[in-house]
Amino acid sequence: MARSGYSSARLGRLIILPPPNAYRRVRDAQNRTSEMADPNQDFIDAVSSLPASASLLHLNGYNPSFDTSLDPIDESLYRVWKNQVAPGDTGKNYDYRGAYAAGIMPSLPSGHWPDTFKKPNHPTFSVESQYSGAYPEKAGSWEDDLFISPNG
Repeated sequence: MARSGYSSARLGRLIILPPPNAYRRVRDAQNRTSEMADPNQDFIDAVSSLPASASLLHLNGYNPSFDTSLDPIDESLYRVWKNQVAPGDTGKNYDYRGAYAAGIMPSLPSGHWPDTFKKPNHPTFSVESQYSGAYPEKAGSWEDDLFISPNG
């Protein structure tokens, strides 16, 4: 569930985050006013042209194919957002880019992120994840606050 004007206390400081659509307004304004070609576009085009199998690197259970793709401007805005909402998390087992694109924030006061973007290597990967269709044998389920592993 997206929250507008979300704020959080961290290390004794108050961090105010703008609503997710504010980032999109900035990006749209940049798109309208930018007359300069993106110097990284050749690299982006080259990576985009690789076969899908080239991006499926499996390192310690991490599969980058479970990261939502963002355009270069959104990627820059995402990194600012990510440093504010989950600065210490690598994203190894949660698709924060997907959460950013969907306008999802952690629940208050627990700071828990919804299962929607949990990756298959997350300890509580469940049928509530959008990725559970790819690995249904790894997806557990929830009964209230109790996680039921896929093996019972």
